[in-house]
Amino acid sequence: MRETVATTNMHDKLTTRADELIAANDEWLTASKTLFDPLNWTDTDAIECRRKAFSELSLYTYVADHYSPESLEELSAFVRERTTDPAYVNLLRRDPTQLLRYAPALTSVHRITGGDETLREAVTEAVRHPTILGTEWAENRQLDVSRLAALVDSEPPFDPEMALNRSAVADEATLVTGAEKDAYAFTHVVLFCTDFATEQVPLGDLSEYELQTTIDGYICRFLAEGHTDLVAELAMCGVITGSVTPAVLDWATEWLYEETLAVGHTPGPKSTVAIPTLSGATPDDTDPEEIEPEEMDLPGEWVEDYHTSLVTGMLGRVLSHRHDRVPELETTIDDEALLTLGAAMDAFSDYRLQEGADKLVQLGGDELPTALEPVVRRIEVFLRDQRREDGTFGYWTDERRQFTIAGHGTDEFEAGPLSRTTAACEEAVNVIESITERHHR
Repeated sequence: MRETVATTNMHDKLTTRADELIAANDEWLTASKTLFDPLNWTDTDAIECRRKAFSELSLYTYVADHYSPESLEELSAFVRERTTDPAYVNLLRRDPTQLLRYAPALTSVHRITGGDETLREAVTEAVRHPTILGTEWAENRQLDVSRLAALVDSEPPFDPEMALNRSAVADEATLVTGAEKDAYAFTHVVLFCTDFATEQVPLGDLSEYELQTTIDGYICRFLAEGHTDLVAELAMCGVITGSVTPAVLDWATEWLYEETLAVGHTPGPKSTVAIPTLSGATPDDTDPEEIEPEEMDLPGEWVEDYHTSLVTGMLGRVLSHRHDRVPELETTIDDEALLTLGAAMDAFSDYRLQEGADKLVQLGGDELPTALEPVVRRIEVFLRDQRREDGTFGYWTDERRQFTIAGHGTDEFEAGPLSRTTAACEEAVNVIESITERHHR
């Protein structure tokens, strides 16, 4: 096997990385402070981007105030000044349906300052507005609203426990088949339920759910895609809940650390899919139509990177103060093994069955780490679901049609692409079976 005994204290490494993630992102975000301004703008195309970013910046200062209030004084003062401006408060009073856009800053400053009655009243009125209950909300956004209500000591308009029971943390299947939005729904549930690791208003008992397999698997999958933003959110969720394999966390934080050192802050993901917001989303958890950075009077690098820098800076603070929730690293896992496992899941998520199966076979039974057997079992369930009654793998309605349009016969499809895919999937299933048998001898 490629697992080896760890020789360096993992908690020392996590602390070193945490310090760099905090320092680098704090400096970069502070230097770009004016870009977050939700009130002083000249380009109407940039208004929504600025206000979304400001809302998320307020969460950053909220977490920083909980763990190290002296470390972010300039940004915290900026957030307090803008949030307490009547012009900002009036944005929510004008349109209570924009609760998720403006209430995060109002509630954050309300708590940080020890209680601002004007901010509390504005959020309370919005939470109780008839349109809130008259709108259909995604489960993770029900938890988002419930958290905001709790922060101002108001009764949540939804049942948090019911929302949690129907949320992404209760769905195991999406590890392989889900899209990026499903992974974000998962991380947001954890972050809302734990009040972004501050646990001032916990909303539900996450210990009832199997989080570690999903966190481990998603980290492997999205690190293979180069998705810095999701890896940071997942790693933070793993630390908050103590539900992450130490070797996977070690790998993920080392990668984020290196990415951060390379440019002086944590860059956004290489993925082209838009990042769902931590705050300010619509009830159904979609964002308004995205405007390209070049269409706004905002630097493209800032537009693409600020969210990931905020998330990774938060991760740094959580790592620095709560790394003891993660067990000490006893064995390391070869990075290539984790990367190959992630690449396999990435391929399966796009229904590239042969490519995903080839990755698992390439990895080999003896190369897959014991700690990640639950992840492998989820892949096995997915693969078995693709096996048809005739023994072939996959459902290829459109691919068969494309093959026919190209002038090929059905027999050629079955003897070519279908046969190769089936052989690869059969071999991958055999590899998985050998792993589970070896682990349970």
